[in-house]
Amino acid sequence: MFWPSYQSPVPTIDSLFSSGQPNLIDVLNDSSAVQECRGYNAKLVDYLVQDSVLDRLIDYITEDPDPELPLHSRYKYPYLACELLSCDVDSINNALVREDSRLDRLCQFPAQPVAFEPADCQLLLQGEELIRK
Repeated sequence: MFWPSYQSPVPTIDSLFSSGQPNLIDVLNDSSAVQECRGYNAKLVDYLVQDSVLDRLIDYITEDPDPELPLHSRYKYPYLACELLSCDVDSINNALVREDSRLDRLCQFPAQPVAFEPADCQLLLQGEELIRK
């Protein structure tokens, strides 16, 4: 047998869930979160489809970030929220359309009268693509 003692590494996202229920910031700060979501990590997907977590992810996308946050965090969390929601995981997609209010918030985002930053435009395009699916 080739490499009989090889053990695949445990993803760091799993260590967050082994110590209890993580908060969303911890999940977003994990470097493997998007990859694990695309790989259908059951613990992560079950966490992301919770109503409070989905609503917070949509808040990151549709609301202006707190100007008190460091510049890096102002764009990191909305970007990662958009990436997680657009991973094309069936249970996340179903949870998004389960309540009309979530889709309404995503659809009303471009109608805001403020000027968009370039990063906001990227989020807008990804969100629009997600809605079209």
